[in-house]
Amino acid sequence: MIRKRAKTPRLIALVLAAAVVGVGFQVLKGDGTDALRYVLGNLAAPWLVVPFVGGRAVRSPARGALVGAVLAIVSLVAFYAALEVRTNSLSVHVASNYLLFCTAGAVAGAVVGCIASLSRRSELWWLTLCLPALFVLEPVAAFGVAFSGGRTPTNDVVWAVELALGIIGVAFICRRRSRSARSPSSALPLS
Repeated sequence: MIRKRAKTPRLIALVLAAAVVGVGFQVLKGDGTDALRYVLGNLAAPWLVVPFVGGRAVRSPARGALVGAVLAIVSLVAFYAALEVRTNSLSVHVASNYLLFCTAGAVAGAVVGCIASLSRRSELWWLTLCLPALFVLEPVAAFGVAFSGGRTPTNDVVWAVELALGIIGVAFICRRRSRSARSPSSALPLS
């Protein structure tokens, strides 16, 4: 029972962080008149950082999936609530789009949360690479789609930065893992 109480403040902090992320992305995106802000506000991979962190906070993959889904939904609801406050333009069509994105976000958050929870296991450490891999895959997919049309210099710069962040993240995790595998303390028995 004590362990559950100790985790509650952390989970509350994660829910609040998810709401702040959602509002922050809405503020960043703005009204769509600034191309750079619009592209930054529409990036998908950064949205999954909070569900990943939430999934790492719990041991059970099922709980990781639940926490990831809840955090994704909270951040998206906060994003759309901030949009409604700014524009005051709720309609049935817009609300159905919100539901679609919240459903997709919940599924993505659940998958990422489950993977993050599993990555806590030493034999599955490599699952931690999934988060920076998302930062690599989104720009790669975007560049592929952009070659068929709709390419802008703003998008290219943002995607290049996101790609670089993903590569740096993968390198950081691999280097850290390599160092911990070579350290003398990792060879000591745990008894």
